[in-house]
Amino acid sequence: MYFTFIGIIVLIITFYLVFFTRTRTLFYFTFMVSAFTSTSMINFSASKNSILCYYIVGSFFILKVLYEVIIKRYTFKKIRFSNGLLYFMIYATISLVLPIFYSKGTLVFTPDSPYDYISFSSQNITQYLYLLFSFIIYICSYMVITNEVKVDIKKIINITTTIVLILGFIQFIVPHEYFDFLFRTNYSHLVQYLETGLTRISSVTNEPSMLALFLTPIFVYYFVNILNGFRNKRVLKFDILLFVLIFIVGILNRSSSFYLAIVIVTLILIIDFWKDIFNTKNKEFLNKIFKDKIMVFIKNNKIKTFFILIIILGLGAISFKIVGHRFMILFLKLLGLDDSGSTRMELFSYHMSVFLKNLITGVGFGTLRSNDLLSMWSAQVGLLGMIPLIYYFVSRLMYIFKNRDTGENRQVFYLIITTLIILLTSVPEPYFIYTWIYIAIGESIYVGSRISNKAINKLTQKENVVSEIIT
Repeated sequence: MYFTFIGIIVLIITFYLVFFTRTRTLFYFTFMVSAFTSTSMINFSASKNSILCYYIVGSFFILKVLYEVIIKRYTFKKIRFSNGLLYFMIYATISLVLPIFYSKGTLVFTPDSPYDYISFSSQNITQYLYLLFSFIIYICSYMVITNEVKVDIKKIINITTTIVLILGFIQFIVPHEYFDFLFRTNYSHLVQYLETGLTRISSVTNEPSMLALFLTPIFVYYFVNILNGFRNKRVLKFDILLFVLIFIVGILNRSSSFYLAIVIVTLILIIDFWKDIFNTKNKEFLNKIFKDKIMVFIKNNKIKTFFILIIILGLGAISFKIVGHRFMILFLKLLGLDDSGSTRMELFSYHMSVFLKNLITGVGFGTLRSNDLLSMWSAQVGLLGMIPLIYYFVSRLMYIFKNRDTGENRQVFYLIITTLIILLTSVPEPYFIYTWIYIAIGESIYVGSRISNKAINKLTQKENVVSEIIT
């Protein structure tokens, strides 16, 4: 057993934040470290296992929040945790005993090996503990958000994203062995290459698809920020810069998750901004531009128009080579016409058939592994687990979407929805805690959550007293 270099640094910072700063600051650090999903703090050479940094930091974060509750700086009063997510957790716990009854009876693709018969193993407990840890992080994050005066989510997203991007570009241009020695110390990390021999960007995650899971929701988040900025006649230069950098990384990363999420989210964005895009004012403006500017230019400059058209076609061909080709591969993958797509479709179809055969109860949490979260969890927990989970996300997302023009609700909606799209379709890794922090942010917005914010209440009382004195 040994501590990694980055792990020692993270541990020192964590101790300082626990004992000398507010819990809110430790919460920020927890989110930042949660992006480092391939950086271990402790490695066990003999067994080739690792303890990741964010598990240690997250554990200290949980203890710090518990301390805040004990000294009554944080309160549970009026905060409702009895929701669909809790019911899902309860049934996931109960379902752990199901593999005992299905032993040697049902064939599934297991976490440890290819197709095998369901049986109870340590893997069931391990997967459940990952889920339980994530759920506790969700509760603690919710406590911080609802009990602190101000939690600046955008600032910590800015800092974390900047660090992940910088390290990603460094990994792309230097021999990956040096980068991996510092930041990709988890034994399970994978190194993948482009046709040119260059390393596919994974940055501080295990593999390119997991980097896409982290960056794609933030890519959409910045795009929505930029759109809101334009609507308010503000140019958010920093957001535009990070948006462009994430797009470049998304292309170099070449993960299908990035392209699939962008396609689906674009359709949602069109619905979201339908009135802003297709209104009479815009139609009149486009009509005026086309008739009075473009058509007049074409009539008076036929040769220039020809060369401009050639340039546009050339740029279009280059764009298709870079981006369109990936969409074509994605399309083939969704149809199951390539090797990766056929494997995904096979696992999805097979595990959905397992779900239909065990419709009510499922076959037990942690018993199988798929390439998408939908078929994996459906087969594991059946309708008893999936109905409360689906209800939870549908109710929260519908509420946030209806109130999307309030505060930063729109950005939070797209953070959550984009993450869910990737998890449900291509990267079934629901245990990365930044996804649960997003869910906690969404929960704090939901009207059903009767938030009790002691710090804000005290601040409001003081303001009322001051105003009464002045009056």
